[in-house]
Amino acid sequence: MVVDVRLVVPDGHPRAEDVGRAVQTFVERVADEVDGSVIVTAYPSHPEKAPRLTGRQLEVLRLLDRGLLTKQIARELGISTHTANNHVRAILRRFDVATRTAALHTARRLHLI
Repeated sequence: MVVDVRLVVPDGHPRAEDVGRAVQTFVERVADEVDGSVIVTAYPSHPEKAPRLTGRQLEVLRLLDRGLLTKQIARELGISTHTANNHVRAILRRFDVATRTAALHTARRLHLI
């Protein structure tokens, strides 16, 4: 199993480095307890501001990244196809793009996925 944890601390936050170290230490400790491995990557926030996405929109974005179709996303999340499609359209609007591929490209560039 792979567990992906992403923590975004605003640029210039006075405790950004402390928080980063604390999270890394915690993740390493958990990995040791389960004989797992850890890859921790810290990088500055992208100068381009990422649009704010809801938790559900982030879930849908990650499922899009896995190559799922709207019907499959709906099934995976236990929502209607119509609702899944609404989430996809909202993501496209937030990124100001016309296609799912462009949305995924933008999301990768902004380190959202």
